[in-house]
Amino acid sequence: MLQMKRRLVLSVAAATLVCAIHTDSKSQDPPAQLNRFVEGIDPDETPMPADQAAAELNDPWGALVLRKGVFPNTIEDALKAIDGLGQCTSTQDKDSNFFVSESGRIPANVVPGPGREFRMVICRTVPNASSVIFMSAPAGDRAGFIELMSWDESKKAFNFYRRPRAPSWDWKGDTNAAFAAGSAGNGCFACHAHGEPLIKELHRPWNNWQSEVSTIPPEAIPDQTIRDGPLFTRRSDFNLLEPFISNWMRIGVAAHVAAAVKGGTLSAAPDLLRPLFETTIANLDSSHSESVSFRNLPLDLPFSFFLNNDLLGNVLEIDLSGLGTSPTVARNLYQAALTKFDFHLGDDTTGFSRPGDTFFAFFVPVAAFADTQTVDQLIKQSVVTWHFATSVAMVDFPNPVFSALRSSLLQYVPASAPAGGKDFCQAIADKILAATATLPADSAEGRFADYWNLSEDQLKARAAKDLADYFASVRQRLGTSDGFDDYTRLAESRRDRFARSNLDESELKLLLPKTDIPPADLRMDADGTVTP
Repeated sequence: MLQMKRRLVLSVAAATLVCAIHTDSKSQDPPAQLNRFVEGIDPDETPMPADQAAAELNDPWGALVLRKGVFPNTIEDALKAIDGLGQCTSTQDKDSNFFVSESGRIPANVVPGPGREFRMVICRTVPNASSVIFMSAPAGDRAGFIELMSWDESKKAFNFYRRPRAPSWDWKGDTNAAFAAGSAGNGCFACHAHGEPLIKELHRPWNNWQSEVSTIPPEAIPDQTIRDGPLFTRRSDFNLLEPFISNWMRIGVAAHVAAAVKGGTLSAAPDLLRPLFETTIANLDSSHSESVSFRNLPLDLPFSFFLNNDLLGNVLEIDLSGLGTSPTVARNLYQAALTKFDFHLGDDTTGFSRPGDTFFAFFVPVAAFADTQTVDQLIKQSVVTWHFATSVAMVDFPNPVFSALRSSLLQYVPASAPAGGKDFCQAIADKILAATATLPADSAEGRFADYWNLSEDQLKARAAKDLADYFASVRQRLGTSDGFDDYTRLAESRRDRFARSNLDESELKLLLPKTDIPPADLRMDADGTVTP
């Protein structure tokens, strides 16, 4: 839930925890009741029968609050209801309120200033119920809409809720609805493709979050009620949330894969395997260096821009030691690119424009943690073999997101099949190998075959060598202005793909920098060059 499109959702597009809503609120005052509204399945919200609520809503929020006839109107009321459960605690020693804003690094006295949007994520654990509650809400509108997700241990899924207007609450579906015909890709699940918490800026340094490495100062907040309110003054640093939310994402992904293979049959194999082939969602990553600095030190660039190091190194356990330390670029080359391509942050609705990059430099879409965790679970639960996953992952490895080549291989996955394993993977591979007879060697099929036909030891060695050779070429090109200019264009191409998708709900459009680079779908090649 958390993404923002005001009529849509709440978070910053860099963060999403609960639900994306694609419908407007109705103007008339509704009765205090629990409704069902799973978009793509239900034409409108309707009162939820008690027997259906008892069957579907056994998470702490549904069972112990809404089903008891308690319908909180405000954030304070919702927190009182959660605390009243008697077993909820903060996720750490201090209050578990996390603050995020795309305009949080821009002083309030800038004229003309950008539109301002400040959001809060609130977390409470429910130890006795092995559950968690995530809530998001505007920091300044205390009576505004609330979005919430709560883990239902009985069905091993997150229930999604929204209070679009006082005093009614809507059940928006659960994790399973993210994959069901009709609701998949709609409502909350337009962004929550995995039906679980989603935070785009999951890893350090968190460009838009209050954190230990970057503070959102009171001076950036023009509204005194927000500056002095408890949600802001008692805010926590995001580094405390990262391991907590990552763990719940792992729990959610593992439960989904287990449910998909239960009974010995994969009824929707392409949907389950999609994260191995396609970018279903994306995270955002950046340099650890601030874009504005008076020191002429090189900028580190994120490994994840150049390859999916989490998948290749941590999940598939390919030796990445040959890649060396994080790639860097000379600051003068970076500064020259900012000027050459007219980098600026802008809000067309207010006329705000500021030259330069985002707070942390080189902010780009990267492979999502949830997609990588899905592949990890596919291997651990024996849906696919290590050899098959590695052979697919190495196809077009220089493009960790938005790879048309890797995506094209999904067509060979059958609509339904026995619940995975060696024979399942071999059947897919046989189809791909048969297709190579009429295709060039550098086709997606040819590249897959090149890796698939190796023994396990040969595949590990070949993958490590190919990645090391690729990174040697990348480092060489990073030492030249032409090379870094190409990577700047590639980064903008990926940002543009991100902005044109459901993945970017930011209405303020301060999430990503603007440039004068013409739109183009560019790709990285294994020799470190960039081509259309």
